Amino acid sequence: MNILFSSSSFLPDSNMYWKKIRNETSCLDFSEYGNIVHSLVNLKNYDSVIAIIFFEDIYNPKNQNGIELILSALKQSLDLGKPIYFSIGHNFSKNYISSARYQDNEYQQYNFFKDNLYLLSSNNNNLLIIDLDKVFALHGHKNIYDMRNWYFSHMRISHEGINIIDTMISDVIKRSTAACKKVLILDCDNTLWGGVIGEDELDGIAIGGDGLGHVFKDFQLVIKALKDTGVLLALASKNEEKDVLNVFENHNEMILKKEDMVISKVNWLEKSENIQQISDELGLGLDSFVFWDDNPIEREKVKISLPDVTVVDAPKEVLEWPGILSNLNEFSKFEITAEDLLKLDQYKSRAKFNETKNNGTFDKKDFLKKINLKPMMLPVDSSSLSRSSQLTQKTNQFNLRTQRYTETEIQEMLNSNNHKCFIFSAVDDFGDHGQIGMSIIKCDYDNNSAFLDTFLLSCRILGRDIESWMMQSILNQLNKDGIGTLEIEYLETERNKLVKDFLSKCDSNFKKLYNLGNKLTLPTSVAIIDVDDMY
Repeated sequence: MNILFSSSSFLPDSNMYWKKIRNETSCLDFSEYGNIVHSLVNLKNYDSVIAIIFFEDIYNPKNQNGIELILSALKQSLDLGKPIYFSIGHNFSKNYISSARYQDNEYQQYNFFKDNLYLLSSNNNNLLIIDLDKVFALHGHKNIYDMRNWYFSHMRISHEGINIIDTMISDVIKRSTAACKKVLILDCDNTLWGGVIGEDELDGIAIGGDGLGHVFKDFQLVIKALKDTGVLLALASKNEEKDVLNVFENHNEMILKKEDMVISKVNWLEKSENIQQISDELGLGLDSFVFWDDNPIEREKVKISLPDVTVVDAPKEVLEWPGILSNLNEFSKFEITAEDLLKLDQYKSRAKFNETKNNGTFDKKDFLKKINLKPMMLPVDSSSLSRSSQLTQKTNQFNLRTQRYTETEIQEMLNSNNHKCFIFSAVDDFGDHGQIGMSIIKCDYDNNSAFLDTFLLSCRILGRDIESWMMQSILNQLNKDGIGTLEIEYLETERNKLVKDFLSKCDSNFKKLYNLGNKLTLPTSVAIIDVDDMY
């Protein structure tokens, strides 16, 4: 990613600084400081811009021209659809007594500026606001702002301040270009509650009340809040299962309930074995998991056995746990979609589906008809735009070309005449699985052809042959629209081997794929399956 870096006051551009941001970019160019407006309106040669504004640099007590110019330039640059990382901070040094009854003009203008920034961000997903004040407050403004640097070089902050901004911006860039973690796996004893249930029994463990019991209850409240944003919860605990169930069902101070867990592995197996089983049963990669355990030995075992799992090195001081978990970047999101809120029920449906499927003699076609599976294909519109982008950003295992798109980029495709974008959903007797698939087709009407740019399916719905239904439905739609051929390109990654297996099984025509440089042109009249007879 080629990024332009712009600041309202001087910041050094040496390679010894901004190391974390540089790791997220292919090229980082620095504009002359003070040229924020110029940087915002001249983005044609860059993929993105980082703008850092210290409000003192643009504040004018007599008018708001500086503010208005920046907001106007920002609106203009947002129309390009490129990511803009906008950092804003202010080193207020007003006397607290003089502000006891009113906010002075500077503070009012600052709030006006920030309010307008967040208003723009709410309507433009490519604008991400980084509030420097929030993190600077944790470190102390006296440690961040450096008046010596300001008077000698027009640099407002200290080297510590540079390191903090570097971390903040790189974290936001990472989250904007990569999916957050999906599953939090938890130990029980001395993690969800204080004490060991097998020894201390129900009345002896610490949850609720004062002291450490209060901390464990607050820790559970944070976990519950994460679950309510779409994070899946699972247990991996060395215990007797009946003892753990007793706590969940009968301890009055428990915030978490058994039904909050998508899967529970309570036994005497190694944690790594249980986590691998959870991964297999959910159909999620190990890099989607975060593991929290109070025991450093158990943590180290998981680190060695399953290096893709993110293991939190929880400090011995339990008092710090609620704050650490609530601020864990791995679960942070810019927005919560309707699909996020349905995840627990959807993955529980997957588990029930697999359990039912594996019982007795199994005829797949007959089984899928018995469970009344009903897939659906609809054009992407404003109601499915956010989910469409989310699917491209997060889907790895069944993803034909693994192309990532922002909402703005997909909206541009919808506005063009040569793109068809479809969202796929499904329901069956096990529940409503929501919007689980997405495709983008680039059409060349002059040559009567099309290119399958994006073809993906959420791993939680795999095993129902929906991918075959999706492909045939796309071919049928293109054929109906008078397009004669569809070009398919498979771009292999470390994680999308499932797509290769699918293509090889679809039809004899697809087998040619591997002899033609991973590309194949199919007539849209080809019949892979009979969509009307499939379910």
